[in-house]
Amino acid sequence: MLSHEANSLKVIFIPFIATSHIIPMVDMARLFAIHGGVDITIITTAGNIGIFQNSIDRDFSNHGRSIKTHILEFPAEKVGLPIGIETFNADTPPYMASKVLEGFEMLQPQIENYLFGETLEVDCIVSDSFYPWTVEVASKLGIPRIVFCPTSIFSRCVELSFEQDQTHTKVDSDYDKFTIFGLPHKLEITRLQLPDWIKETNRFGERMKFNLVHGQF
Repeated sequence: MLSHEANSLKVIFIPFIATSHIIPMVDMARLFAIHGGVDITIITTAGNIGIFQNSIDRDFSNHGRSIKTHILEFPAEKVGLPIGIETFNADTPPYMASKVLEGFEMLQPQIENYLFGETLEVDCIVSDSFYPWTVEVASKLGIPRIVFCPTSIFSRCVELSFEQDQTHTKVDSDYDKFTIFGLPHKLEITRLQLPDWIKETNRFGERMKFNLVHGQF
């Protein structure tokens, strides 16, 4: 563990347990660490740390950047997974992916206990969009929470159009085409092509209404 500078800005990064989310979020955390006076902690599990640990070790040893990790214990045995299976990607079998997600949901108490720890100082939380409950945690701590989205800014523009114009609610059926409002070029889509979290209100639908950072244009 690195010692915190008394006047440094302390930022916690909490990536989702999928490689497509971990890699771009860690890249962003490393960019934050380039700036002097910023102290970075990345929260992850032991099975995922190997994806990026060498990179942040080099950032610290070669460049003196204040960046480190905090390790969580993934409940593999409790959800019926072999030890070390703590993430998923496009090749993960569906039955195993569901168990990884079940274990992911069980990480919340560990993360909260760490964030509310008596000795921890934190000024900002940057958490993946799959951690909607970190909004409430940040509110209790009196600090900002920034949402990390590995998707593109273009996709966010489309989502914002749906939120503001609600065009998808004004068509007669799921198969009727409609034009997405507010884009510089005409783009048509059907309601059938939309993800459920746009068509229906749920806890992940709220995740986009706070400060956002994106992994790509």
